[in-house]
Amino acid sequence: MSDVAERPPIVFLTIDSLRRDEVGCYGDRGVDYDLTPEIDSLAADGVRFDTAISNAPNTLFSFLATLTSTYPLAKKGNTAGRPAVAEELSDAGYRTAGFHSNPFLSRHYGFHRGFDVYHDFTDGSGDGDDDGESSLTNRFFEVLNRTLHRSPLLHEYAKETKNYFTPPYTRAGPINDAATEHLRNVDFDDPQFVWVHYMDAHHPYLPTGKYRELPFLPDISPVRTVDLAAKIDLVKHPEYDGARASVSERDVADLRALYRAQVKRTDDAVGEIVAELKRPGNL
Repeated sequence: MSDVAERPPIVFLTIDSLRRDEVGCYGDRGVDYDLTPEIDSLAADGVRFDTAISNAPNTLFSFLATLTSTYPLAKKGNTAGRPAVAEELSDAGYRTAGFHSNPFLSRHYGFHRGFDVYHDFTDGSGDGDDDGESSLTNRFFEVLNRTLHRSPLLHEYAKETKNYFTPPYTRAGPINDAATEHLRNVDFDDPQFVWVHYMDAHHPYLPTGKYRELPFLPDISPVRTVDLAAKIDLVKHPEYDGARASVSERDVADLRALYRAQVKRTDDAVGEIVAELKRPGNL
């Protein structure tokens, strides 16, 4: 048996905050538009799990389970003392690379362990060492302050700077640029493990370009887009009295449409990676 057959290449694509009921291969989504043809194609050609339940409702703890095969609360809230999948694969002879922009998946929590390349867009670094931890920590708290706990600041920042469509994460485009450049430069005769994580379907939903022109997306102004982002963050924090009651049916419909636009962008990103893998000389 060949080495490739014994140790096949592994490309692991994960999507933050993707709802099951927006993915076509799981049935009717209630929208007359094919949001996820690329994901649906993968499901048709492979295996689709009907019952797949996250071990936790948030990023840090759910990925502790996903990337270490341990229960999230079995140890402290980082990878210390847990077997990391990238380390296990590296020990088995795989070359490993990861690409993401979620602060909770950063080297600050140890998720870089075992990766030869760890492109951590939260601090601009592209390798697996710890030199960027200080700047990462600063960026991490900046992200928290701007979008998770201080929603009014995001709202006012956007209006003051007219910078309405800059999310607190790196969009799929730059993530894919880095990942595809890596894929074009690796030797697939050697076993490869590549993990790519997308944040576009995560709140705040800020579609740009052609994704603001999708047929199901109403004409939502930049100011209203940011207003909705601020409002939905306030809903998540009970200290803001009355926030939940202030969300109208129109708000919910517009937020759902903005979210679906981001799902479509993410599905296109998946298709770009699949197309790269199908290039002659790759898989």
